[in-house]
Amino acid sequence: YARVKEENATLQARVLMLEEAAKDAQSRAEERLQAEQRRHRELLARLEREKQLEIENFTMKMQNVEIESSSLREQITRLRQQLNLSKEERERLENSLDETTTALEAAKQAERQAAQRETELKVMLDAAREELSHRHRDRQRMEELLLEVARLSAKNKSLEESRDELQAAAALQVGRELLLLPSALEMNQRSLAAELSENSRDKVDSGEKPRTQAEALQSLKEQQEVNAQLRAYIDNILLNIVENYPQLLEVKQPPPLPPQ
Repeated sequence: YARVKEENATLQARVLMLEEAAKDAQSRAEERLQAEQRRHRELLARLEREKQLEIENFTMKMQNVEIESSSLREQITRLRQQLNLSKEERERLENSLDETTTALEAAKQAERQAAQRETELKVMLDAAREELSHRHRDRQRMEELLLEVARLSAKNKSLEESRDELQAAAALQVGRELLLLPSALEMNQRSLAAELSENSRDKVDSGEKPRTQAEALQSLKEQQEVNAQLRAYIDNILLNIVENYPQLLEVKQPPPLPPQ
C-alpha cells in the first residue's frame, strides 16, 4: 500500500508536472499562436498596404496609360492628318516639280532660242553697223551730191534765165528782121513776076516752051501762103515777147553825155 501510495504520489507529482508542463506548453503555444497571428496580421496589413499601394500605382499607371493612350490617339490622329497633308504636299510638290521641269525645259528652250536670237541679232547688228557705215559714207556722198545738185540747179536756173533772155532777144531780133520781111517779099513777088516774064521771053527767044499763066499763078499763090505763115509766126513771137519779156521792148535811153 505504501508503495502504491508512493507510486500514486509519484504519479500525481508527475501529473502535476505534466499539467504544469502542458500549461507551460499551452501558454507558450498560445503565445506563439498570438505571435504568429500578430505576425500574420502584420503581414496581412503589410500585404494589404502593399496591395493598396500597388493598386494605387496600377491605378495611376492605368490613368497615365490612358492619358498616354489618349495622347497617342490624338497624336496618331494628328500624325494621320500630317500624313495626309504630307501626301497632299508631296502630290503638290510632284505636280510643282513636273511644272517646274516643264518650265525648266521651256526656259532652256527659250534660252537656246534667245542664244540663237542673240547670235542672229549680233549678225544683224554687225550687218547693220556695216550698212550704217556704208549709209554714213553714202549719206556724206548724198550730201555732197545734194550740194552739187543745188549748185548745178542754181547754175542751171541762171543758165535757163540767161537762155530765156537770149532766146527772147533772139526772137525779138528775128521779129525785127521779120518785120522787114513783107517789103522784101513784095519785092520778091515783083521780082518773081519780072523773072517769070523774063523767063518767058527768054524761053520764047530760045525756042523753049514758056511757063503757063496757071503755073505762074500757082507759084505766086504758094509764095503768098508762105508769107501768111511767116506773118502768123511773127505775130506769135511778138505776142510771146510782150507777155513774158516786155522789158526787151523797152527803149534803152542812151547814157548822158559827160559835161563839156
